[in-house]
Parts: sequence; C-alpha cells; structure tokens
Amino acid sequence: MHLKLSNNYEQFMTILSYNIRNALFNEADHSDVWNNWRFRRKAVVNLIEKANPDVIALQEDSTKQQQYIETHFRKSHQLFRERSFYQADNANNGILVRKTLKVIDSGAFWISRNGKHKGKVKGSICFRHATYTRLRLRTQQLLVVNVHLDHTKTEKVKIEEASTFIKLLRRLSGDPPINTIVVGDFNTTPTRLPHRLFQQYGLRDSGKRQNNAEPTNPHWLQHPKCERIDYIWASRDLITNLRQYKVLGDTYRRRDGIFLEPSDHYPVFAEFILP
Repeated sequence: MHLKLSNNYEQFMTILSYNIRNALFNEADHSDVWNNWRFRRKAVVNLIEKANPDVIALQEDSTKQQQYIETHFRKSHQLFRERSFYQADNANNGILVRKTLKVIDSGAFWISRNGKHKGKVKGSICFRHATYTRLRLRTQQLLVVNVHLDHTKTEKVKIEEASTFIKLLRRLSGDPPINTIVVGDFNTTPTRLPHRLFQQYGLRDSGKRQNNAEPTNPHWLQHPKCERIDYIWASRDLITNLRQYKVLGDTYRRRDGIFLEPSDHYPVFAEFILP
C-alpha cells in the first residue's frame, strides 16, 4: 500500500492480474518448446516486481509456479489460496497481498450450483473456481475476487458460466456490488454478451474507464496480437477512485534467440484511491 503526500494525505492501492500460463502443459509437444517455466519464470517475476503491486492475482498458476512466485515475494506479500480447489484445472488462482494490508477473510467457491461442491457449468471444458480476499482499509472493507472463466468457444456456455459466477458473487459483494474489485482472465471480449452481464450487474471495466482497449492476450507467435480478455472490474462506488490502468508488457530471450513475452497473456494493472 502506497502513501502519497497530498493535501488530504491520500492513500493508493495497486492491483495486478496476470495469467502466467500453466507450466503443467507438456510444452515439448508445442512449437513454443523453449517457453517452459524454467526459462521464463525470471521474466514473469521481474515484470511483477517492476509493477510493485499491493495485490497480485494469478491465473493458471500451478503449484510449482506459485511456489516460485511466493518465494520471490515472501518478504513483502502473503499468499492466499484454497488448496482443495487446485484440482479444478491444476491452478490455484492465488492472491498475494502486501503484508502492510490487513486481510480479514479469504476463501474460494466453485463456479457451479451453490459454489460449495466441485462442479462446472454444463458444456464447460474445465472445472473453474474463484478465490477471494477481504481487506480492511482505512474506513471500510474491500473485496478482491480472482477468477479464470472457461475457454470454451460456445457462447451459450460462456453466458451461463458468467451468470452463475455473478449469482455466487452476489453473496459476497451485494447487489449492486459495493467496495468490490473483480479481476482475472474472463475469456470473453468487450463486444460479447458475458461482458455486458458484468456491466448490468454493476461492475465497471477499468480499461474502458481509461479509454484503454489494448489487447491482453497476444497468442505468442500469432500476429497481429489480438483480444482483450483480461480485466480489472470495479464496483460503481470504486470506479470513480480509479487513478490509472495499464496493460504491461516485457520480453525475454528464448534459447533459440527469439524475443517473446513471458506468458501468452499480458498482466493488467490498476491503481485506486482508497476509500
């Protein structure tokens, strides 16, 4: 948490959401053979470190990857995850919170039925879950939710999954949501109906608020780089406190000499004035 000197001694909180590409894939079977975790992990943590966020939300973080990142930031951040949910898609959806922030609650829920039992929306490719932390700020609480929605191409399934997630989110954030930030890989673009469902619920897209339509999913070797599918959503009461939003990027040199991004997603970063 950063303290900036102003007439009112305003405080700012920064958050970064990053799909780091799951290292459990058998990458030797793919054309991006050198982009396995042991070659790109330093580039991933260097990118996060440069941003210096108060809250780090990860997607596609296998236990091996999470341990590496947790070790790197162990002096400054505390990790929150629910181990039993790892079996969803071999990812933790971990949230690392700067130790100067007070966490008063944390947990996870399946994106299915009542959220308490392992399940998935019919037609989804993977079991999906969301993790959350509730922070105590200066005068009130802040809910941070981290999610990775399914990559199915079937729009009907995407709509059903988004609707299910929003229904379960209501229990934590209220209706309309207040003091809530929802981040992650949503696997849908701003022109699709699932995106509009989040708007209708009362969340606001930080990228749109800042007129920033930069893509977040570079697809690595595919050109041109395309698709904005990673978001930092904020409830309407918080979006007016948005100070900046950025899509971050960096490259590292593969063993074959090619420069490429550390993941097939770019991290998204936002800064908010604390209520």
